[in-house]
Amino acid sequence: MPGTRWTSYAMIGLIFVLLTACGGGPGPNASEASADGKTDGQAAAVPASRMVEHKFGNTQIPAQPKRIASIQLEDMLLSLDAPLVLANTVGAGNYLEQELKARHVKVLSDGKLNYESVLQAAPEVIVASDVITQEEYDALSKIAPTVTYNRRTWQSSILEIGRDLGVPEKAAAVMKAHEDAIKQAQEAVAKAVGEQATAALVRVTAKDLRLYFPAAPGEKRQGYATVLYHDLKLVPDPLVAQLQKKEPARENANVSMELLPQITADYLFVTVGSASGTAEELQKDLDSFAEIQKSPLWQSIPAVRKGRVFTVSAKHWISDGLLADEMKLKDAVKALTSQ
Repeated sequence: MPGTRWTSYAMIGLIFVLLTACGGGPGPNASEASADGKTDGQAAAVPASRMVEHKFGNTQIPAQPKRIASIQLEDMLLSLDAPLVLANTVGAGNYLEQELKARHVKVLSDGKLNYESVLQAAPEVIVASDVITQEEYDALSKIAPTVTYNRRTWQSSILEIGRDLGVPEKAAAVMKAHEDAIKQAQEAVAKAVGEQATAALVRVTAKDLRLYFPAAPGEKRQGYATVLYHDLKLVPDPLVAQLQKKEPARENANVSMELLPQITADYLFVTVGSASGTAEELQKDLDSFAEIQKSPLWQSIPAVRKGRVFTVSAKHWISDGLLADEMKLKDAVKALTSQ
């Protein structure tokens, strides 16, 4: 992950020490005190802090933090109505950017890790994607207690975050509502296209074409095509199954233009660009797709000939999270039930 480094982490450490000295952090006996300041000998109901185990070790955080900085985990944190003060998103044009700004959350959207801005936000806790490096983790930890979670396996991570931030019931409730939404969407799609309809998800960039696979065996709900194949129970195109069998450890395969006519799916979903791409990069990707669409090879795809191609935004389709998946569900249901 790209990151902007301060030339001296000592500066961060010094400011953090000063903040702590002014009462900005918990004292040495914080784990024994309740949220209302009472000691454990006074029958406290809520602990002041809890220990969280994560990829980079064990970290003590406030039991119910009021100021949270997100490093690429804003989807799950917004789902939980967490008190965000800053979001360092994956890149420009993030699918949650407007929602974050509406909640008066400072958004850093250039894809770089900006320590100075994180420091200025004065978070009590930093909640980060575990794709950050050890060096980045160490720098963030000098600003505030930092814990990390796996964004790709968000279905379990959102429950872990809810537990660690003191809102386990909220996490369970949003997951239950999501499962209910999946069930309703699945029924609507089955009614519209039947239970054996085939589908494929193609991603187009200026560099390549990629065909996305269902989750690998043992990974029930992981991958960008999860909504199509797992949630909506659409059948993977035969070419998808064939390519996945050759490379089971991958979640997609690069495909040549010559393979396009072999995509015989009833419905074809196409996403252009990436979640983090700039406007200029997206335009290049769109130009590339426009050229592909002119090709006889593209025109020979059955779904193209039948008008069953649906273009969807890479900003949320090539992203992981409850809110991203709900947007994918809405896209797919709208497309498939309008046929």
